[in-house]
Amino acid sequence: MSEVENQPSVLIVTGMHRSGTSLTAAFLQAIGVDLGDKLLQENYGNPKGYFEDIDFVELQRSILKACCRAGETGFPEWGWTESELLHRQQIETYREQAERLVECRQNHAGIWGWKDPRTCLLLDFWNQIIPEGRYLFVYRSPWDVADSILRLNIPFFNERPDSALRAWKFYNRHLLDFYQRHSHKCLLVSLNALLESPSKILELVRVKLKMPVRFSGDNEREIKDTLNSIYDPKLLRGLPVSHPLIQLLHVSSPGYFELLSQLEGAADLPSGFFRDFPQRDDWQLERLSLLLHRETIKASLNPDSPQFLSLVSGCASKYQSYPSPESALDELRQARRQLADFWLATAGDNLKNAWISYAGKAHQMLVACGVRDEQLSYAEELFAGELSAQVAKGFDAPQAIQYLLAAMLYRRADELPLQCDRISVPQWLVNDLLAFMFSFPTYFKEVGEVERYCTYMQRLVDLIHSRFLSNPNSPVWRRVALVFADTVNFVPLYFSTNNLKNIYTQRGDMLELILKAGGHQIEWVFAERPAGRTKIRLGVLKANFAPISETFTTVPVFEYLDRNKFEIVLYVLNFTGEPVEKYCQSRADKLVQLPKDLRAQVEMIRGDDLDILFVGSIVTNAAQNIILLALHRLARVQATYFASPVTTGMRQMDYYISGSLTEPAQGAQEHYREKLVTVDGTGFCFNYSIQPEVAGIKPDRQSLGIPERAVAFISGANLLKIIPEVRETWAKIMAAVPDSVLVLYPFSPTWSSSYSRMPFVRKMRAILEKYGVESSRLILLEALPSRAQVKAVLKVADVYLDSYPYAGANSTADPLEVGMPVVVMDGNCLRARQGAALLRSLGLFDLIAGGEEEYIRLSVALGCNRELRSHWRERIVRRMQENPSFFDSRAYSAQIGAVLQNMA
Repeated sequence: MSEVENQPSVLIVTGMHRSGTSLTAAFLQAIGVDLGDKLLQENYGNPKGYFEDIDFVELQRSILKACCRAGETGFPEWGWTESELLHRQQIETYREQAERLVECRQNHAGIWGWKDPRTCLLLDFWNQIIPEGRYLFVYRSPWDVADSILRLNIPFFNERPDSALRAWKFYNRHLLDFYQRHSHKCLLVSLNALLESPSKILELVRVKLKMPVRFSGDNEREIKDTLNSIYDPKLLRGLPVSHPLIQLLHVSSPGYFELLSQLEGAADLPSGFFRDFPQRDDWQLERLSLLLHRETIKASLNPDSPQFLSLVSGCASKYQSYPSPESALDELRQARRQLADFWLATAGDNLKNAWISYAGKAHQMLVACGVRDEQLSYAEELFAGELSAQVAKGFDAPQAIQYLLAAMLYRRADELPLQCDRISVPQWLVNDLLAFMFSFPTYFKEVGEVERYCTYMQRLVDLIHSRFLSNPNSPVWRRVALVFADTVNFVPLYFSTNNLKNIYTQRGDMLELILKAGGHQIEWVFAERPAGRTKIRLGVLKANFAPISETFTTVPVFEYLDRNKFEIVLYVLNFTGEPVEKYCQSRADKLVQLPKDLRAQVEMIRGDDLDILFVGSIVTNAAQNIILLALHRLARVQATYFASPVTTGMRQMDYYISGSLTEPAQGAQEHYREKLVTVDGTGFCFNYSIQPEVAGIKPDRQSLGIPERAVAFISGANLLKIIPEVRETWAKIMAAVPDSVLVLYPFSPTWSSSYSRMPFVRKMRAILEKYGVESSRLILLEALPSRAQVKAVLKVADVYLDSYPYAGANSTADPLEVGMPVVVMDGNCLRARQGAALLRSLGLFDLIAGGEEEYIRLSVALGCNRELRSHWRERIVRRMQENPSFFDSRAYSAQIGAVLQNMA
């Protein structure tokens, strides 16, 4: 007999009623399993269809009714009565009829079967008739099953709602008992697991049950698309794990949790419910009862009411605490869906009043709190997909504004198919829609998302640049440009591998035109440099000289310039009074605080008749005051450096100073609007000695939560730099180095005062678990208060992992200073080559990776080989003791001095 003939061909699908067996059956039928031709018709209880063979349903219904005690309270239709007794001897009277039914179906070529929840109670009966049969058991949480049953409005369950829970237990006890005796021929899966990973179900059917299911689309996306085409999330709603009903059942009826725990423990694909379940043993019945009542009140709140706004405000406040309770996220998800449904149900004439009232305020609060950064649940993903499909129809489609408002709650503008060049919205929405379109992501969720965002921004800037520059007097495009200038932050573009010259040039042109429209004089013609001036008059412009990274890299520019050749004027927007500021003042001829008004600032700097203005502050992020200043002609020559990690795109910026090790050998100038000038080496230098290191508490492995024998990978990359591609790479490294840990301190206040912490933490843990790495191996530290503390933490770790494609400079110098092996990835432009430049300057070429595969290989080799780590530590310590060029302020000032003399 051939192997094919030995393969089982009967697949029986069952589980408690309302557990998702119909969806499971529909999915199986879509991938090639024949569940019969004469199927039960859909109705209000299952509008997508039951996928139940009528002959099997009628047979099993008859059997169960005959087996139930006559006249006993219950629901004999499902084989459940109060006593939960079934007269098993009655079943045998139906054997011949069952065998004939099977015989009729067995003629089918390929895999056949049936689906009926009642089969749960008749498993041994069918196993005797079809011993070669295979079973797919689906289970769902008792509260979701009960909720679904009660929505059917069946009189018996309306009068005795607890019977829905008891029937769930009755069915699942039978199912689990059979599975434990015949696990080799059964699959036990949770509904949630099916929804999340349908491809795994297909794989288990093929591998464990040895059933040759033939499906044309075998990749995960096609399989999921097949499930999505038949799945309606409105029909399978689930309560969030923090819902008071679940806690109430946990306290009052623990037996349901015990059985669910047994199902989870036995399942081939469990739901992971108990991993997320917030057990609260201190809750009393009275409190839970009132919390349950509160849920009823919340569900009935009108989203356009002060009560709903207050609810959202409280949930958002709780969610933004760190770490935030899971219940806060659940509540925000519910409120978001309530508000989305409200927008969809609101007539067009009433939208304006709702938007400018409580509903609009709640909308803005939901967006601002950061819940949109969270991974969408499967049901939310489908709902958001439906909204996106409606948005794609354009602004002339019916209810276009309603769909747009609902979609804005779930996705950023760059994630929606907005027709940006054909926007047609009411005046009351224009400014808010523009702010939505220009808002920037504070966190990226998925691989490829950075490049998609960059593409979106380039298209958007292309459009605005073209329309505004060709219609500078148009009130509409001037309004758009003003909102653009006030709103857009270009920092997320740093994390792209694209050449950003074009988009920054367009940005510079638009900002300049906006200033001109406001009456600002951008151009200025300076007279020839006075013949009697013997020194180059150099101005250094910064927001301030606070003790931050930007200051420690600007100081070496002027610190040791030859004062016989340079007159140095430092300009700041505000004084700090810090010792660092006083040191800077001592290294210049004067320190000037600029007035508050932009015109007065320009006039003051121009009045000093500078030969060169060096801009030491970042001018490539958001349109802050220092950027508006730098757009003007303020000196005969204007230059900047790597504080802005990309071209400024400003017409008045003449030079960009970089380093030979930081720029690629070919095509470097293509990334800059300015003329690129390179000095030997990295092109940047740090002087931390001007800020005395304050000794703090000396951390050790125990205080940081690092196991003594673990290999500790560590990174000080900012959260924004840890894009999805980096997270995936680090997870792969940890998976390859057993017992390793990853220590991160990504919340530096230098970058931001507010981070999407919880979405980042949840996503990071999920990615680690995807690669089989326990989430406990991720150690997150709060922002470290000083550089001394940073170095103290670094000393207890083993290997430093740099970020990419936006590499570290200051953050990568820290581990080198303590002698730690550092793994970096090379790139194609300054921001991607900073880390590699540091290592090149030390001659550490073998720690520079050309791509992800090499980056992983280097990291794993270091993680697995103590001797290799020691070798690199000794080499790094030796090179760092030789006063490397990026710590040599005197040599760097001399380099910059030579460059500035050539510019003057």
